[in-house]
Amino acid sequence: MTVTATTTGTVVDLVRRWARERPDRTAFTFLDHDADPRGVPMSLTWADLDARAHGRAGLLPAS
Repeated sequence: MTVTATTTGTVVDLVRRWARERPDRTAFTFLDHDADPRGVPMSLTWADLDARAHGRAGLLPAS
C-alpha cells in the first residue's frame, strides 16, 4: 500500500477517509493477550478502527 503524506487534516480525518475508501482492508494486526495469555493475533479493518474510535469518543466528557 502506498501512503501519501498530507499537510492538512488530522489523524482522525485520515482514518475516516481510509474507512470510506478501503473499509475492509487491514489497518492493524496485534496480539490480544486478554483472549489468551500467550497472545492471539487479531486484526482491525479501517472500518473497525473508525467505529471503535467513534464509540470511544462518545464516552469522553464534554468540556
